[in-house]
Amino acid sequence: MEVRNKTDGAAKVAVGKFEEELGEALGDVELRAEGAALEIEGRVQEAAGLAQEALVDVAEKTKAVFSKVGDAYARTADSTRVFRHRIEQRPVLSLALAAAGGLVLGLLMGGRGPKVIYVKSTAPGRPSRA
Repeated sequence: MEVRNKTDGAAKVAVGKFEEELGEALGDVELRAEGAALEIEGRVQEAAGLAQEALVDVAEKTKAVFSKVGDAYARTADSTRVFRHRIEQRPVLSLALAAAGGLVLGLLMGGRGPKVIYVKSTAPGRPSRA
């Protein structure tokens, strides 16, 4: 459909230009105006064809993205089933691994705690703060 809009639009542009030039050559103002109007109509139809092509392209890309998302969801669901099965088989080991992972993560994120530096005032007549 979009190809037809583009080709029909291009044909109208060409005919419109011809009518406009012919009207100018013959001194026919009405023919010239009709040609200009037909040329504008053709340009609008060409733009509609381009817009339709862009929408078809977006639709195809969206379809591909949703297909990939569906595949990723299926893989995630499979992985979840595998992990659930392993956790059900060895719950104590799973708990120990989760606790160890939490401990390591806490140590990595916590560091050694905040570092505070106290500075004593050396100005005469002022009491120092400690």
